[in-house]
Amino acid sequence: MSRVADSSEERVENLSWELFRSQPMRQYKLCIPRSHAEYIMDRVIQAGVVHFVPPGAGHQKLFTSQILECAECDRKLRYAVTAVNEYLEIDGEQARRAEGVFADRSPEPTTSLSELSATLSTLEDEFAQNTFALRGISAEAAIKREHRTVLETAVRFLERARGVDVPSPPVFNKHEDEEGLSVGLMEQGQVSDFGLKHVCGMVLAERTERLRMALFRSCFGCVLLKVVHLDEPTLYTRWNTEELHDVIIVLFTSEETRERVTKICEAFDAHTYPVPIAKEDEIPDHLVEEQLTDKDLEDIEVVIKQTIESGAENCQRVAANLAQWTEYVRKEAILYETLNQCSHSSDYLYAMGWVPDVFLKTLKNSLQGADPVSSGLAEQLQAPVGTAPTFIPTSKYTACLQSVVDKYGIARYQELNPGLFCLVFFPFLFATMFGDILHGAMIMAAATTMIALEHKCSQLDVEVFQMIFSARYAILAMGACSVYMGFIYNDLAGIPLDLGTSYKVVANSTEREYTGSPYLFGVDPVWKYSDQQVSFTNSLKMKMSVIIGVTQMVLGIVLKMLNAHHFKDRLTLMHEAIPEMIFFVSTVGYMIGLIFIKWSIDWANVHQGDRGPPQIINVMINMAMMGTVHEKDVLIHPSSCTPGGGCSFQTWLQRLLVALALLSVPWMLLVKPNLLPSTQSHKSAEGPGSAEEHVSLLAEFDDDTISETMAPEEYAPYQPAKKYDHPPADQEVTALSPKGDDVMTESVMGESFELEQDPAGPPEYTEILVEQVIHTIEFVLGTISNTASYLRLWALSLAHAQLSDVFMEYIFMGHQFSVGVNADPEKYFAGGALMLLVLCTLVWLACTVGVLLIMESLSAFLHALRLQWVEFQGKFYKADGVGFLPTTFSKEDHAPD
Repeated sequence: MSRVADSSEERVENLSWELFRSQPMRQYKLCIPRSHAEYIMDRVIQAGVVHFVPPGAGHQKLFTSQILECAECDRKLRYAVTAVNEYLEIDGEQARRAEGVFADRSPEPTTSLSELSATLSTLEDEFAQNTFALRGISAEAAIKREHRTVLETAVRFLERARGVDVPSPPVFNKHEDEEGLSVGLMEQGQVSDFGLKHVCGMVLAERTERLRMALFRSCFGCVLLKVVHLDEPTLYTRWNTEELHDVIIVLFTSEETRERVTKICEAFDAHTYPVPIAKEDEIPDHLVEEQLTDKDLEDIEVVIKQTIESGAENCQRVAANLAQWTEYVRKEAILYETLNQCSHSSDYLYAMGWVPDVFLKTLKNSLQGADPVSSGLAEQLQAPVGTAPTFIPTSKYTACLQSVVDKYGIARYQELNPGLFCLVFFPFLFATMFGDILHGAMIMAAATTMIALEHKCSQLDVEVFQMIFSARYAILAMGACSVYMGFIYNDLAGIPLDLGTSYKVVANSTEREYTGSPYLFGVDPVWKYSDQQVSFTNSLKMKMSVIIGVTQMVLGIVLKMLNAHHFKDRLTLMHEAIPEMIFFVSTVGYMIGLIFIKWSIDWANVHQGDRGPPQIINVMINMAMMGTVHEKDVLIHPSSCTPGGGCSFQTWLQRLLVALALLSVPWMLLVKPNLLPSTQSHKSAEGPGSAEEHVSLLAEFDDDTISETMAPEEYAPYQPAKKYDHPPADQEVTALSPKGDDVMTESVMGESFELEQDPAGPPEYTEILVEQVIHTIEFVLGTISNTASYLRLWALSLAHAQLSDVFMEYIFMGHQFSVGVNADPEKYFAGGALMLLVLCTLVWLACTVGVLLIMESLSAFLHALRLQWVEFQGKFYKADGVGFLPTTFSKEDHAPD
């Protein structure tokens, strides 16, 4: 990678934690001299910092022929690879041939696409000629071997068939089978040479029976067929594969039948050969006459091997240059495909694209050539066309969880990025369901191992493992959060840790009493042995889940406010986000406040009439019914309660909150749709760039950064440009030569891009109203349903804890069945208890890994993903942006990182 790309990589590395919003973008029009278009565009693509905007329909493409040539080169390369593979697979000599083909050989330099195309064409022709010659010689050798086999077999058979004379012609019985007819009559002396004729050949074994039936029916049973099965497969030239064959000998009495038999054999692709009437000892003479001797066949085999080896040089050449040629063709295809998107004039090409502000200097360096003539120019567009792409730099630490957000949808340009909050929320949501000290530590150990062996693990070509490996840092965070939540739950694979319980055993009793000081951290281990363990842990985890959910959703609404403020969308801020916050806080937000107030009261020391710890659900139902809060349910300002009556302050507060919640519904439903059309009419179309910013890339840099070898007055293609309003279509841009003369003065920036516009106009009022109705109903109902959805944290946490208890108590500890740790040595033979302990430990470990660490972790991951996508991101995330996809030579289709 060049210095241009290196600088962009350094900038991305420095930005990898700037995840709050996407990087600022500007749209530029690049002006490139046609005489140096390939050179300059190659540097721009190599930098990988420009997201090019494709032109609209009707655009004239100048480099279609080069793209077709790249496609043709790719085809030739694939043909060459096929030819090399065929060479390696011939005759089972892969090891010897591979050693020669892949011998050390320096790759050849490639200077141009046309030169490479000519080289590949030459190789293709030579491979084709060699393949054609090889197949021809192989077919000739196969025919000779077939001819020899048929000759030897048929001569022996015909000699035996004519060994005995008989006075009368044979009587053909169509019901005789093959052996009883064609062999029995002949070899038992029933037939003589009274004019018997024959056709001999070879046919595929799978076609023999069909050939026999065709001969019998076509010749009306007036033929005899002898079949000799060959044990070894021979080459079938039509398919160029080794197949089983049969030698066939057809006997008949007339020339008319011969013609019919010959045509039927041709239809079944049976190769027929001339076989003379001779004795067995005359076979060698006929082999010499037909050039079918062992020496003749050996000579053909020598020619075949020489033909094969003649392609070895080309195979070595392809093997040595394949990687380089493939990469060169790929890059040339990318280059010309990008150039094809450029508009053009007689002397210049014009490309339009988005560039992050952090890469402006990199773009300038890539456009700068050795002299003004070989340099490009760039002008920032004051009125950008199209949608600005979203560029959020990532690193190996943040890429995984950012991809979790991107799978839901790409953020709008400058929209708040949920990926920043996903780095914290997602591992914590997972840990809430998976909280266990031992299990979290095992996950951390696995992730730490992958990180420590990062280089080796990245080379394992296992798709499932690579998916897990790419999330190694996210897994490490989830494991760490699981350990933390394990301490909160005080759960280590079903065993609580006792770090100093806040209860002590009463003397002469099994009961415990509170010491006056709370447990150091998390849940007191005494609850493990309490009769109220299930009800206590259920209540605790249920309330924790709701608190986490409401807090996360409130943050989502706050982020919606920040987005509206950032985009100066006062309508959404005032008449959508604020009423949403009021409704949300007035309902479930109030419920969370009651939970904390209830937790903060020492109910053991409350002595006020009938007052006691109320059921929060009953309080919320009473609030929805606009009922009066009585003394037994009061939580806020209990001094306002009257004996035997209600509590005025909490009653008034709840009614006020209900009124605010009811008022916020029509507020968010009706106000925005009625104000939106009039507000839209006064908006101006502004993009990410404005007229107050620099209008040219040239003005971004000082003269001192242009060149270290030339003074600014000697070389100044990037002089600071003056600021001006939006230029007219015929605005002239001038680049200076080293002497200061005008070397190219043309309306280079006046070339327009005609992009396809959305034919649909602004939405109608009814569409806006319907959309707002749907949004309001979804939000109001979602306030309850989304809050209830967070109860999955409680449910999965409970299931995880119960499974851990079952595995520990019934398998490892073995209380129920006297196995595991509690195995009774007296019930087993010597050493039996120890063996049973080892077996139970292995079973417990297998259940822990298989069920809890794999299945349960996957379940927790999916549920956390649901909460991240729907309940949190659904509150503010539009997710309809366009990703920043710079054109680059890198095989990964993203910005350099």
